[in-house]
Amino acid sequence: MLEAERGNVRTPMQPVQFESEDPPIGLMVHWLLAVRANDLDRVWSVLDRMIGLTEYQDTPEARVVAHFGASIAARVGGDYTAAHTQNQIAVEAAEQIDVESREQYGYAVKLQQPGLLVLRGDVPAALRATGNPGAHQVQFYLPGAVQYVIQIRSWVLYIAGDLPAALENADESVAEAERTGQDRLVGRARAARAFLLAENGNLARAEQDLKVVRECYDASHDDLVMVTDLAETAYALRTGAKVDDTVFMPLRPLGDHLVDTLRVAFAGYLAVARKDNAAALQVLGYLKAGGRTSPFLDALAQRQEELMAGEDDRAGERLGAMGATLSVPNRGTQPLSRREREIVRLVGQGLTNGQIAEQLFLSERTIETHLHNSYKKLRLSTRPALTRWALEHDGD
Repeated sequence: MLEAERGNVRTPMQPVQFESEDPPIGLMVHWLLAVRANDLDRVWSVLDRMIGLTEYQDTPEARVVAHFGASIAARVGGDYTAAHTQNQIAVEAAEQIDVESREQYGYAVKLQQPGLLVLRGDVPAALRATGNPGAHQVQFYLPGAVQYVIQIRSWVLYIAGDLPAALENADESVAEAERTGQDRLVGRARAARAFLLAENGNLARAEQDLKVVRECYDASHDDLVMVTDLAETAYALRTGAKVDDTVFMPLRPLGDHLVDTLRVAFAGYLAVARKDNAAALQVLGYLKAGGRTSPFLDALAQRQEELMAGEDDRAGERLGAMGATLSVPNRGTQPLSRREREIVRLVGQGLTNGQIAEQLFLSERTIETHLHNSYKKLRLSTRPALTRWALEHDGD
């Protein structure tokens, strides 16, 4: 287990050893090892054992494992409705387990709950589900447990439209990953932060993180590949940089579904921006297939169609109704005028509109107009976000 967490999955794995009287948690360990190895055949073999566990063990622990296995199987099959239903049953079964081992069984189940809720189209519920107290209990054999929880919260906050909070979580995620000393986790955390920095318009810092990611990049780790592709796609949208062909791959059945959903959506944005109709159609097909059982993916498919047709973004209203505030990135931000940059710099110093007007000998109405234009050019929507941008770009 620890070797798999370190990324050592190249050694051939032995057949699944599990006796009918063994603790059910053993099958969840086998499942994780198969996922780390990106071995779909082995995953299905383990899932079959997990799903059938209640035939010879009638305990809450066995029910958690069986329904979690059914949830993963449904997700791999693209049935996100069934995946959420089965996972919710597993969450409820975990509450029936003795306190001593409850979180040990509930950790993985709760870890995938936020993503399934997003795919279901309920982002507020996903935010509420990002807490996972079991992370600290399983960290002794799963060193990245706490970092996974922090990073998932970052993704949900971003989807909910709270980019400043998402960036704060990303900083915490990087610190936790570096504490573990595992290159795979550091690469994942840095790539996630690079994506958020690019979304915030801070391309210099995003580029710094991407440089670190490339130093510890290993294409055999699919989770690292996915988040790196996402970050580099967001960066490329604003800079015209090249991207790897893996960017346009379909949804991965074993991946982090939040990262993978964003990766495919941004690949679609990039394909449209570069007038690559074949790639844009390919992405549309991926999103439509997932959208059959996911309102969130269906809305993203609608957005992709609208972008390809040059139509207004009506899908944004559907996403907003789900609690998702996801805008389509433009190719770069528009430069601020000298006066706009001066006013934004003063916002970064904490001055109010009235104080700025007094210092620059302008009316408050004029200050408001310049700020309105600055928000639009920088694609920001809140004063805290503008303040953060001003601090990060001080001296540019």
